[in-house]
Amino acid sequence: MAVKSPVDLGPAGKKLWREIVAKMADLGWQPDARERKVLHSAAALADVEAALREVVRTEPLMTTGSRGQVVMHPAVAELRAVAHEIAALLLKIDMEPNEGAGLSITLATPAARAVKARDAANARWRKHG
Repeated sequence: MAVKSPVDLGPAGKKLWREIVAKMADLGWQPDARERKVLHSAAALADVEAALREVVRTEPLMTTGSRGQVVMHPAVAELRAVAHEIAALLLKIDMEPNEGAGLSITLATPAARAVKARDAANARWRKHG
C-alpha cells in the first residue's frame, strides 16, 4: 500500500515525500506514525525552502539595513537555516540494514550515528591496514 503525501504539501514537499517513501518501499518498509510526522515536517520545510530559493533567485543578495548599511538579504540566512533543519530531520530517519534482522527503519539518535561512524572508520582502517 502506497503512503500518500499529506494534502497540505506543495510541489517541493510532495516531491521530497515521494522520494523518501519510495526509498523506504525499496527497502521493504513503510513509515510508521512517528516517521510520517518527521517526514511531514521535513516536506513542509521543503516547500518553505523552495519559496526562499525563489526570493534569493529574484531579489538582490544585498539590501539596505535599518541604519542605511548594506546587509545580506534576510532570505539568505533563512534559506540556510531551513536547509539545515530539513537535513537534521531527515537524519532522524535511519534506513540502514539491521544486522541479523533484515532491514529496519528507526529513528536515528546521535549516539547511534556515532557508533555507525566509528564502525565505518574501523572498517576503513582494517581494509588499509
